[in-house]
Amino acid sequence: MHNSISFRLRNIPASDALLSSVAAIALYGKGTFTTIRFCNRKPSLWEKHWKRLTLDAFKIGIDISEFSEEVVLDALHEIIAKNEVANGRARITFLDESLSKIWSFNTGRKTSLLITTADNHKPSGNFRLAVSPYHTNTTSPLVGIKSCNYLEH
Repeated sequence: MHNSISFRLRNIPASDALLSSVAAIALYGKGTFTTIRFCNRKPSLWEKHWKRLTLDAFKIGIDISEFSEEVVLDALHEIIAKNEVANGRARITFLDESLSKIWSFNTGRKTSLLITTADNHKPSGNFRLAVSPYHTNTTSPLVGIKSCNYLEH
């Protein structure tokens, strides 16, 4: 991962990104993401990734209404330029920072956007395949959603 990230629409060092310890993302992993490849600073299959990201956010109840496609795409282009990387990958994550009714104080924040970039993963010379002894819960309401909560997987 590169040192600079886009967090809450600001380019900052990754070490400066802080979340509330009682936010839904910290307590329950309530967030959704996509990982997108970019070549010559252009994201591949942007429309497909955006559609899935917004649909998944809707399905798990994350309000992303303050983030238009244009705003997110601009933030992605800005962090790619800031990190001076032409070819790589980016993870775009919507984080639910709202508080449940159990935690009564209000931070005033509901959803944050986090974008990180990294170089393309270099495959190793050895390819291995493993079969998990654990079954996927096909009746889970999270089936097909790229959620930040991967405990079931």
